[in-house]
Amino acid sequence: MSITVYTRSGCKYCDYLKNFLQSSKKEYIEKDISISTNRDEFNNKNVQAVPLTILNEEKYVGFTEELKSAILNSK
Repeated sequence: MSITVYTRSGCKYCDYLKNFLQSSKKEYIEKDISISTNRDEFNNKNVQAVPLTILNEEKYVGFTEELKSAILNSK
């Protein structure tokens, strides 16, 4: 399982997602889009909002019930 999360500081939904991942004991890579290389990567994903989660090559925008379920059911 691979989880990458694109975030920005001051984003409460990004914080909710990171807390959820930590409490679920899921390892993830965080990429803050205020860093130019991460921002360039994020822009190439053709998404306009954070948090953006890439879970096993699937894109999820926001902190939704669908994402929570996908995280909890992933292996």
